[in-house]
Amino acid sequence: MPSNTDMKVFTAGVVVVQSFVIAMLGGLNFGYSFHIDAQGYGFFRDVNIMIFFGFGFLMTFLHRHGLAAVGYCFIISALVVELSLVAGYLLNNGAAVRSENGGRFPVSLENLLEGLFCAGAVMISFGAVLGKVSPSQLLVLAVVETFAFWVNFRLAAVELGAHDVGGGMVIHSFGAYFGLAATWFVSKGASNHKDEKAIYSSDLFSLAGTIFLFVLWPSFQAAVAGEEERQFMAVSNTFVSLCSSTLAFAAVSRFLEGSGKFDPVHMQNATLAGGVVMGVCGDMEMGLHGAMAAGFLSGTLSCVGFTWVQPKLEHLGVHDTCGVHNLHGLPGVLSALLAVLVVAMSGNGCESCELADKGFPGVTAQIQLYALLVTLAVALASGAFAGLLMMVLTSLGARLDSSQMFSDEDVFQVSKVMCEAHLAAAIGQGDLATVIRQSLQDSGSKVAPPEPVKESNGVS
Repeated sequence: MPSNTDMKVFTAGVVVVQSFVIAMLGGLNFGYSFHIDAQGYGFFRDVNIMIFFGFGFLMTFLHRHGLAAVGYCFIISALVVELSLVAGYLLNNGAAVRSENGGRFPVSLENLLEGLFCAGAVMISFGAVLGKVSPSQLLVLAVVETFAFWVNFRLAAVELGAHDVGGGMVIHSFGAYFGLAATWFVSKGASNHKDEKAIYSSDLFSLAGTIFLFVLWPSFQAAVAGEEERQFMAVSNTFVSLCSSTLAFAAVSRFLEGSGKFDPVHMQNATLAGGVVMGVCGDMEMGLHGAMAAGFLSGTLSCVGFTWVQPKLEHLGVHDTCGVHNLHGLPGVLSALLAVLVVAMSGNGCESCELADKGFPGVTAQIQLYALLVTLAVALASGAFAGLLMMVLTSLGARLDSSQMFSDEDVFQVSKVMCEAHLAAAIGQGDLATVIRQSLQDSGSKVAPPEPVKESNGVS
């Protein structure tokens, strides 16, 4: 049964956050911008699907934790989108915009998209702690990260002026390293857990999330790219980069696995690394060949991360359930370093040189590197702070015991019907009839008592 403390803290927390957002939006006179176009709404719709469907289903690979993967993604993303409106106002010059509009803050489609981007960062961090935290602990992580996301955005994108069209730094790298810092505090009892595994059907559900993310990722990059030329480069570079990271998985996965077979984990994640690596400078001219090369390198790096890097991190106490370091962390850092190179080759921020139209005035390779370092520092510090707060909830009893990890049954009402896992267990134990009868009884079906077994005399 779930902890009463966890239920009380989570319920109170959701009500407090919802009340806070309502009060702030009303008190600060938030309104509507009343501007929308078909293309803008198309981008908004695609990003919406990525956050609420793609991320949730990507995390359904755990065979007993699918409801939590989708359900928590649904609930927490909705909360973060709303809270992000307030955090963005408070930390990103919202008061100045409100003053310019006669005391009214007009909420645009871009503000709503930024809320979804913030939710994306939180969902990446959620992947690192998946299966190990209670609802109230996840709520704390989400609230802390929402404000930390906007602090980092203010420092990296506004104060430093770095370019980051698809959030390779402020979404992917930030979310990954925030999650890695937080998970260190809540991973006791998680390593080698009996329920931290996938089955055939859960891997297929996870791949559904992968395919949705793959198909819609170009919209994620182009949504805030600006002028048409930049949007087209964001879409085309991202698409071919995703194709190349998929080919990288196909080329290296079997070599990295001792069995010589494709690893479903690589297919679910490394195939998307091409989207991450285009996150910072996907809207800049690097040539389709350059985007393909970056995509292939990021897909290879992701597979290597899952095979070699993740076990070493777990040995150090950093248990990363979804391997977000391999999909978002390493390719995110690679994306930032790629931007340093592309910016340097595109005029390095010059305003009147021959290459000025290929880059962005004032955006230099040095600024891009500083923004990466700031992002990593803010992510690790704020993630550790969130981890400490989650430990406080652990001491109050609002946590999951080791026996409750990676399972839906202590938080969600789970249908007690015959399932593939029961069949597999029954076949393995040689007691199929007993398990079938128990499953039918659990589901409320009336089962007749077993008839006595008659001894066979060998005559048919």
